[in-house]
Amino acid sequence: MVGALAVSAAINRRRKVAARRDAQPRWRDHQNIHVWSTTDRLIWDGGSGLESLWYGDIAGFYPELDTWRLTLATHAGHPPVRMQGPVVPLLSLWTATAVLGQRWWQDPRLAALLR
Repeated sequence: MVGALAVSAAINRRRKVAARRDAQPRWRDHQNIHVWSTTDRLIWDGGSGLESLWYGDIAGFYPELDTWRLTLATHAGHPPVRMQGPVVPLLSLWTATAVLGQRWWQDPRLAALLR
């Protein structure tokens, strides 16, 4: 009886830990992509066809230059897009000039680009 309770407690603990881990928000669909930037939008191909994000639809622009990450949120309620890699400083610059206009250089998150 005591052994059965111990086994049951161990199984329940594992389930709780797994449930907490699964409840944490995480990025999904990690894939290598090819990215093009135009004057109007970002276009990328992740192997399953072209997708794009118009600069006018960007509601949130979150560059993290020290970790080479760029997260973009949209007005349309679509899931955010995160890009990561050595091309992020350039994508951040292009996106900043399209989204922020002439005041892009005043954004403290982009100060590393001005050094």
